[in-house]
Amino acid sequence: MYDPTHSLQGQYTFDTAQNTLQFIYYTTQSGPDTLKAQISDLTSTSMNMEGVLKNDSLRLELVKINRAN
Repeated sequence: MYDPTHSLQGQYTFDTAQNTLQFIYYTTQSGPDTLKAQISDLTSTSMNMEGVLKNDSLRLELVKINRAN
């Protein structure tokens, strides 16, 4: 269920030369904040992303899933 009080809305910029992602997001409680993440192991089907969101370390492995219709 969608809860707008816990959602993030913002803009992102991806720097292809440095493989970095900057995401500036906005919340109704705290105003704007920034996630700066380093992208590594980038392939056509997966990538790793590491950064800091607020005071928490973040490491994600994103994998593309092909779904049959």
